[in-house]
Amino acid sequence: LVSKRIVDVEDIKGKSEKRKKYPSKNLEKSKIKATAYWHPESFYSIVDDKPVAENLFNNYWFGQLGIYKQERGDLLKLDFMETIFLSKHFGLKIINANTGKPIKPETILNDVKKKREYTKQLYDVYEDWRLRGYVVKTGFKFGAHFRIYFPGARPGRNEKSWIHSKHVLHVFPKTQKMLVSEWSRAVRVAHGVKKTFILSIPEMTKKDYVDYPAEFLAYRRKKDRDSWIRETPKDSPRYLLVPVAEDEHIGGVELASLLKKARNMGLELLLSITDRETAITYYLLKQIIIPGSDYEYYEIEWMKP
Repeated sequence: LVSKRIVDVEDIKGKSEKRKKYPSKNLEKSKIKATAYWHPESFYSIVDDKPVAENLFNNYWFGQLGIYKQERGDLLKLDFMETIFLSKHFGLKIINANTGKPIKPETILNDVKKKREYTKQLYDVYEDWRLRGYVVKTGFKFGAHFRIYFPGARPGRNEKSWIHSKHVLHVFPKTQKMLVSEWSRAVRVAHGVKKTFILSIPEMTKKDYVDYPAEFLAYRRKKDRDSWIRETPKDSPRYLLVPVAEDEHIGGVELASLLKKARNMGLELLLSITDRETAITYYLLKQIIIPGSDYEYYEIEWMKP
């Protein structure tokens, strides 16, 4: 990389930020006549109607039917987000297993919010991807909130192996602050299992953005005939380069503001993270577009300059 201070560049004209378009297929909804029994102490529900359970799992991949990856068992277990979503969009009836009385999806969301941080933000992102036809499952094993399967994915085996996701999604609420080292660790875990890391910063409004300092522009390499040469400040810059240290904290607002600043300059955001031994790791953030979605999402990838 060749870097140059922003104050030393008179007219910044980036190469224009590249956005990746993801596929989108509106979810085909169908009303279901079934009941889920909600267990408020554990935040999950059970559907014991076998035909309905098999339909929701095999055709939509909601919940877990029986034992994970063992193809046995008839009960469908739904987490709180799946329970709420199916009630709102498929007409699933919910009964409180402790009281035997009906319970509304809004009540479930409010009850979970009292015990878990950022519940609404997680559900909103879950709902957004599900409505675009994606399958959204827990990303716990990969250090993220969700793992994502593209529209059309179904559970079960593909030839001799189980179907594996290729993307994980992490929700970074605007009010949350995270150690840079922890943030980097989550991205590295995803890359270590060959998955694309996607970041969501929900609920940002115009008044939330701040003028977060960014001091450098960065230039990379370009092809000249048969060889690669380094770009110079005579070329258009590619990146807005922001240096941070592993022990610093970065918040959702700050990161969203940097992403917006880079986008307005026609640049991609490049974070350089310096550890305590002065080694530097680079992460490139690219915006992705999901047709029909009002949310902003970003792919994050490790980059070797």
